Amino acid sequence: MTWGEQTDVPESADWYNSSYIIAWGSNVPQTRTPDAHFFTEVRYKGTKTVAVTPDYAEVAKLCDHWLNPKQGTDSAMALAMGHVMLKEFHLDRQVGYFRDYLRRYTDMPMLVLLEPREAGHYAAGRMLRASDLVDALGQDNNPEWKTIALDRHTGQLVAPQGSIGFRWGRAGQMES
Repeated sequence: MTWGEQTDVPESADWYNSSYIIAWGSNVPQTRTPDAHFFTEVRYKGTKTVAVTPDYAEVAKLCDHWLNPKQGTDSAMALAMGHVMLKEFHLDRQVGYFRDYLRRYTDMPMLVLLEPREAGHYAAGRMLRASDLVDALGQDNNPEWKTIALDRHTGQLVAPQGSIGFRWGRAGQMES
């Protein structure tokens, strides 16, 4: 669970559905005072809580664990955590729940262009788009906004529904 998104803040009543909450980027007792009691009460049902904050902020006092990275290094810590999850649940062994989550809720299945670097090495570039391909895969409406995946059943390149390119029609209206 994360906080700090201006467009969609998690409903505090939903915290009861969590078994593990990481408070990262929010000092709940100070910034969400009316909801702070939910954060402490969820621990009564066994939910584990972790605060990631460089200082011993109010939220750290309410949590089971306090991780205090040096200021400015929490992004490196997030990258390291992501690396461990990908390595242990996707590369070293295939965990069904994790792979299904990646497929359904992330842009992980989308293809990425590789950019040449020194000594024959490559680095990840931008995502492959329908507009990069011959005939834009038949996508004549917003092909520059439609990301591409490989259909594992047919082996064909496809532009799956759901990317931003499918949200707007030619007249600037939402497509159904």
